[in-house]
Amino acid sequence: MNPVADIDELYQWAAKFMQVEELREFKSQVRSKNNISKRNDQDQNLQKSREGPCGPIFVRYTPLNTDRARILEEALSVSFSRGLYSL
Repeated sequence: MNPVADIDELYQWAAKFMQVEELREFKSQVRSKNNISKRNDQDQNLQKSREGPCGPIFVRYTPLNTDRARILEEALSVSFSRGLYSL
């Protein structure tokens, strides 16, 4: 910085310096508020995802042709061989 010629220049320089500092502080505050709100949004989204789905995925399902009990009995009676579904 060059030396100031008179007191008015010094006041102008000081005013600019204070404006820069105030702007820097303001930006810092805005940034911290945004980070807090983003964290709150992320927390809310995480809570929603932990709660599970709100309702059915599809609006309408295909109706079954037979009783559910019979379908479940048949599914439980089937034995799967290990060779068919190897991991």
